[in-house]
This record gives sequence, C-alpha cells and structure tokens, in this order.
Amino acid sequence: MATECDVPDQPCILVVDDDADLVAFLFTVLLEERLSIIAASDGQQALDLLEQGLRPHLILIDLMLPRVSGWEVLNHIRTDPSLRTIPRIVITGASERNAVVADAIFEKPFDHAELLAAIHRLVGVAGPKKAASSSLTGSQPRR
Repeated sequence: MATECDVPDQPCILVVDDDADLVAFLFTVLLEERLSIIAASDGQQALDLLEQGLRPHLILIDLMLPRVSGWEVLNHIRTDPSLRTIPRIVITGASERNAVVADAIFEKPFDHAELLAAIHRLVGVAGPKKAASSSLTGSQPRR
C-alpha cells in the first residue's frame, strides 16, 4: 500500500470510495487536472494510510464505506491534531448529512466541474485545466 502520492510536485488527493467505477472516473478527471491520487476502497484502508504518514492535500470521501464508515474516518480526522487541517470533500448518496464536518458536500450524482472547482479552491491551485463539458448531473456543493 503506497503512503505517498506518485508525483511530489503535484497536489495529492486521497480518494476513499468503494465504488470502483467512480474511483476510475475520478482518477481520469483528476489526472487530467495534474493532481496526484491515492485511493482507498474502505475506511480502514484510509485510516491505515493516514496512520502510516500519508498527508494528502485533500481527502475525497464517501460516507457509506465497508469496514469503517466515512463518518468514523471524518471523526478521526477532525479529532487528530496532525490531520484536522486537511480539507475534506464528501461525495455521498447518503441522505443523512446534517452532522458531516467537511469543507464541501456533493450528493451523488454530482456535477464534476463543480467538484473540480471545489478541489482547486481547497488545494490552492488554479482552476480546472480545461472546460468540463460532461457531468454526472449535478447538485450544488454544500458546506
């Protein structure tokens, strides 16, 4: 299991989702934006990566995950002084989001251009490299 992103001079995104198709889509879109990606397919894998020293520039996480839920991962991040400053974006199909502590929340299906804009804003890099013409039908990011 890798504990570093592949390209040290690019912002690193930890993607935590058990939907392989969504992760593959996000890899394609994020790589086009010159962002480096590490994926975890469940909450325990994400916690293991963080415990091993991974410090991504941003975490994209689903709430409904096997083994350890996204809720538990977010709570761990929020309470750990070495992790709590990492920006978090939730991408979820879960209807209960009121108690989520994240920088943005996107409901599945989402508009990937809006997601990219939020990622660029949170990692402090210039906006999307090219106009995003396709979407996964959108909802507005929520804070």
